[in-house]
Amino acid sequence: MSVFRRLSEIKQPKLIKPELIDSSEDDEMGFFLIQTSKGKVIKVTGRLDAHTAPTLEEHLNRHLIENEKKIIFDFRGLDFISSAGLRVCVKAHQKSDLTLIMPKTTDNPIYKVFDMSGISLTLKIEESIDSAL
Repeated sequence: MSVFRRLSEIKQPKLIKPELIDSSEDDEMGFFLIQTSKGKVIKVTGRLDAHTAPTLEEHLNRHLIENEKKIIFDFRGLDFISSAGLRVCVKAHQKSDLTLIMPKTTDNPIYKVFDMSGISLTLKIEESIDSAL
């Protein structure tokens, strides 16, 4: 699946022109780092585990500036997250105002991990990009 087709599948907020900064896809995880006028949106798909988290963290460190005010992780396409994925989120939150996008229901296994670990109490979690921006 091409990066451009996957990028076009992301529903963008109105009046914001996204710019693709970086992307990566393998058999287990894909991500797209997009700059909008209000912050960076990182769309993550697949699995975020001990095998894939270092790749995402490397790209984040390369593109995130210490004084980045707002970062948004869009986890609506994420199938699995491990403690290594949680660590990436916590480290990103330490550097900026981090917002996660995912359905906030107990049926969602990704939200369940954040809820059961207690991390959902410290991170902002929204259900859409529009509400996150």
